[in-house]
Amino acid sequence: MLLGGDDALTGNMAEVAFQNGTVVSFQELNEAAFDEGKRESLKGQTAILEGRIRWIDSRQFTLYRLKMTCCAADVVPLKVRIVLKSGTLNGFYDSNWVQMKGQIQFVQAPNSERYIPVIVIEDIRDIMKTEPKNKFE
Repeated sequence: MLLGGDDALTGNMAEVAFQNGTVVSFQELNEAAFDEGKRESLKGQTAILEGRIRWIDSRQFTLYRLKMTCCAADVVPLKVRIVLKSGTLNGFYDSNWVQMKGQIQFVQAPNSERYIPVIVIEDIRDIMKTEPKNKFE
């Protein structure tokens, strides 16, 4: 279901990704934040991601998934900052699962040499609620 009563996005996100973007993992984005070559190769590409929302403000949220290597004791969150270029999301709450499409950017953290992966969403219709097949990365 899409938010805000806007026109429905046709097709499924996997088809959209195949035609217009790259399905990337949180792990891949987080690793690229530490590798200049990987950052350059991903920067500007269109990404398809699925995760849970944690709101920052009305136009920014963190999208996250949990990574489990072997058991619940080793679970760690993998996060990506999401920025809406325009508009606001209505009807989405913390911990809702969403699937979204946007442009990959990397922003240098203030007072640091570290980079943060950021996905810029041009059109709020590129975000939709979903139920994941697998809750862990």
